[in-house]
Amino acid sequence: MIRAVRMYDAASNPFHDAIGRNMASSIVDELFDRLIHAFPADHSYGHSDFAAEPMPAPVAQFLDQLLQRRLDLEMRNMRDATSAWVDAGHPEVHDAARAFRTAIQPHVRIPRSEWGSVLRRAVQRVTAYLIHPTQTMTNFVFGDQDGDRSADSIRERVRFFSAYPYLREAVDALIERESASSLPRSRFQAALRRVDEQMTADYDADDWMRLIDPLFRLMELTSQRGVPVSFLQTFFQSKNASDIVQRLQAASLERGTTVLDRPGLRRLIAARAVPSGDAAPDSPPTPPSPANSADQQAPSHRNTSASASSEPADASSDASSDASSKAAEGPTPLWKQFQDAGGLSTDHQTPSQAPKPVNEVADGAPLWQRFRPASTSSDAQPSNAQPSNVQRSNAQQTEAERDLAPLERAVMGERGPANRDLFVRELFNGAAEDYRQTLQRLREAPNWTRASQIIAQDVFRTHRVNIYSEPAVLFTNAVEDRFRQRS
Repeated sequence: MIRAVRMYDAASNPFHDAIGRNMASSIVDELFDRLIHAFPADHSYGHSDFAAEPMPAPVAQFLDQLLQRRLDLEMRNMRDATSAWVDAGHPEVHDAARAFRTAIQPHVRIPRSEWGSVLRRAVQRVTAYLIHPTQTMTNFVFGDQDGDRSADSIRERVRFFSAYPYLREAVDALIERESASSLPRSRFQAALRRVDEQMTADYDADDWMRLIDPLFRLMELTSQRGVPVSFLQTFFQSKNASDIVQRLQAASLERGTTVLDRPGLRRLIAARAVPSGDAAPDSPPTPPSPANSADQQAPSHRNTSASASSEPADASSDASSDASSKAAEGPTPLWKQFQDAGGLSTDHQTPSQAPKPVNEVADGAPLWQRFRPASTSSDAQPSNAQPSNVQRSNAQQTEAERDLAPLERAVMGERGPANRDLFVRELFNGAAEDYRQTLQRLREAPNWTRASQIIAQDVFRTHRVNIYSEPAVLFTNAVEDRFRQRS
């Protein structure tokens, strides 16, 4: 068990680094005291024990994965102990090993001598993750290691955390997209931060409350009447939601607020003003709330058959494929809400699915002409237009494309003009004018926070774009790089 514990104790504790040390220690101590009283260290604990109240679902998931990790170590030790006197590669030996694993899996236990320290560390890690997920997950996955971590090891470790499933999905998508056998720490952390910001860039009050619900549920086990403002500031700051952070700061300094309950936080978020100098975008359809949830809150954390199962949990696939269990999975990722509402596709487009030009024009014509609407508009060329008129129109179109290049360079650098056709086709469904208007709004955006909101609204939601696709990542990276250079 010591080897299993060491895996998640190796990294420096991000909880105390990111949040006030005294408040963090106090909350962890109180949570641990509550749980150790309900689960005393007078016997060992296995998978089925974690389903009992008041064990929080995220802590149960962490402990389940720890037992799964221990089972893997036991099986590896058994294979390593096999000597040359045994043909370990024989099919019958493999079959026997699989049968043995199946037999012992329900009986893997955390010894009572280890239970107290294991439970405290689980509470510590889960609490830190609910407040600052990207930093906590990065430290947990890589520990003190600066080099690459294998893809299999990364997938195994991210499954320790059940909340915010879009982060696990992003990790899987990153590994698959890059066909990576391993990832460096910097690449992993940068990808998590970018996805965390993008997924929440256009959240309204209801979206935020669903997302942060696991943290509120965890705090219900303490004497707190909500979530400490310092925790909330860290949570929103990690997602670059600076306007909410400023409101939290004002509430703390002006009114002496130290803790916010659900209604109080909802009011604070809903009071956000539209960023100055930027008109409010047209309101998109609000993503549906979980069924039977009149108060917009996530369902009870105890509805977690996966976390109490003796089989390894694969929350990322469950969260995206089983719509009927959506309410039991916890907060629904925004991309899934968009998909359910018809607002965002998660399928990669194949070349055969790419938008087709709605006009019959020459292949060499400029992109905006090839994808402009069919001849229903008042300025459409008549079918009997003279060749000279067509030549003059083509010349004007070429000039229009040249005028677009400075705008692209201002927003994306040289990657803009170089990838124009790709972006218009894959991100704007061939609507070149939408592409131009979005670039104009991005050029006027005061900062990257506002720019990411524009991308989420004008690109991902409006055109139902898969945010993990290569064109989406390329476009977002190009825009973000330009804003980083300005700051």
